[in-house]
Amino acid sequence: MSNINSKNTKYDIAAALIDLTRNSDRPTQINISSVAFAANMHRNTIYYHFRDMRELCLWTIHQELSKAVGSREYFEVRDGIAGFFTRYKHLLDFTRHELGTEDFLNQMRIEILPLVEPFTEGPAINSEEAKKIAVDTFVEQIIVAYVIHKKPEKMIRLIFTSVMPEILRRELI
Repeated sequence: MSNINSKNTKYDIAAALIDLTRNSDRPTQINISSVAFAANMHRNTIYYHFRDMRELCLWTIHQELSKAVGSREYFEVRDGIAGFFTRYKHLLDFTRHELGTEDFLNQMRIEILPLVEPFTEGPAINSEEAKKIAVDTFVEQIIVAYVIHKKPEKMIRLIFTSVMPEILRRELI
């Protein structure tokens, strides 16, 4: 029974963080205390579940990306990733600020990599090295779309439907 409550508490904390990043005029001033206040709980409760703000942010991103993607069918994954980067841009921007750009980008690569790997399967990939290059290129394209676009959803869909298939067809045969 306590596991269920514990899991619900983590989701409540994550929801408070998402709301704060979405609605704050000064997201850089969001901290554990403000998340605790928004979640209507004591800050020690947050520290019970998360070591620090970094861990809270990464857990929240992982959970929301997993929900957004749902199944691993092509259109659902593509649309899930595209929608996630638009819907949670405020959370992602806040997390990038908290972690620093390099650590943030490395963590996003870790999150996205298993989601895009299936899109690089097929006869165009003729070696493990070629597959690694394709996956890395795919992930980089998605992250760049997020970083440079206010609403990256259309660009990420374009990457899935046009850019990457063309790169795979031309470069990796």
